[in-house]
Amino acid sequence: MEQKLDIFCCANKVGTLAYDPVNSRFSLRYDPDWEKIGYPLSPNLPFGTAIDPKSVSNFIDNLLPEGEGLEFVSRFFQISKANKFSLISVTGTETAGAISFVQENSGLPETTFREITHEELNERIKDRGNTPINLWDGTIRLSLSGMQDKLPLVVTDSGYGIGEGEIASTHILKFGKNSEQHIVINEYICMQLAQACGIGTANTEIRRFNGEPVLFVERFDRKPDVDTSGKAIVKRLHVIDGCQMLDMSHQYKYERAFGGDNHARLGVSYKMLFQSLKHCESPIIAKRSVLQWAIFNLFVSNYDAHGKNISFHITKAGTSVAPAYDIVNVALYQDFAQEYAMAIGDEFKPEDMSAYEMAYFCYLIDIKPRLFVMEAEKIAGLLLERIEEVCKRVECVEIPEEMFISKLSNHIIENTKRILAMLPMVSSAHKSHLKEFGEVSNG
Repeated sequence: MEQKLDIFCCANKVGTLAYDPVNSRFSLRYDPDWEKIGYPLSPNLPFGTAIDPKSVSNFIDNLLPEGEGLEFVSRFFQISKANKFSLISVTGTETAGAISFVQENSGLPETTFREITHEELNERIKDRGNTPINLWDGTIRLSLSGMQDKLPLVVTDSGYGIGEGEIASTHILKFGKNSEQHIVINEYICMQLAQACGIGTANTEIRRFNGEPVLFVERFDRKPDVDTSGKAIVKRLHVIDGCQMLDMSHQYKYERAFGGDNHARLGVSYKMLFQSLKHCESPIIAKRSVLQWAIFNLFVSNYDAHGKNISFHITKAGTSVAPAYDIVNVALYQDFAQEYAMAIGDEFKPEDMSAYEMAYFCYLIDIKPRLFVMEAEKIAGLLLERIEEVCKRVECVEIPEEMFISKLSNHIIENTKRILAMLPMVSSAHKSHLKEFGEVSNG
């Protein structure tokens, strides 16, 4: 028997998600009224034509938690990790973006707000090794994917809370798992540095709980607003990630999707991402934004810049690149893969980066090398000029934090200068190897 969920975008009915368990087949049917006032949920879920069931499956797949978050949700609700429909039915009211999934004909959840005192949050953070931080009042607050524990929360001028209905979470709180890694400070500095370099980036701040730094990331898919009666609400904004943009499962977020010694390149690549920008309202602006993001990741050694770590806003007016997020220096953690998630040119190893690979990168993404060099030199200049001031924004409470910041700063400066020295050779490498690039790319 076909299972169904109603899909809403904020308060508007979008359509119906259906699943045929006999044939393991998803389908999506848009509501006629939504087709008049709304927009397709992704370039791969268009209006006015039959939608590929695989595209629907991929879209849902990328809304679900990954890793430990998925394990927890699976155990808590006693749902198989492979049962995407059931998983989205229990987690679908607090997904990334503006889309909510609810039981057919049940309507949206009632709007409620449950205040959390600083003391309660303090205790829950302290005890998160015993009680999962995303379990509140017997209900899971959706655990998002990534290297850190995360908690979606409403953050107001007066405190914190958990909202339902028209009061969605405004921030993501991110915690470190290992205090010796200082990953919260790492991400804060990298994100603040990106903003200082003129790159559109999610707003971040550090707040201390029991002396522990917690990263508060302001959600760019949420916007505080008021309803028609003047009552405060949090409006949801629709976004999709790079895998959804490319109609791929989250399993292909890395270019070498199978990992290990299997070097098959079947996952998300820079070439694919740049080609997908044709769907944007302004492809030229989008191309520049993604280029700046790629260059900055190169300078700060964010090797984990994969297909789900870039997102796009979708409105009736069109598609645009969303602010950057999850920017972390990975080079300082030898337990993590020391390779780029997506190759620069044909190179995955940071130590083997060269002007040749950057020139090939320009060829693959159809960017003039002089534009690449100009953007890279501008970002490098701002980075080197402002990194000291950015690092001083962290109010350290212990010597190990100060030592880590010094180590992080030194690595970013040295790596930036190393790449900067290669830039004068990129244009000549591009010109000299243009024919070769074409042969390799087509072969």
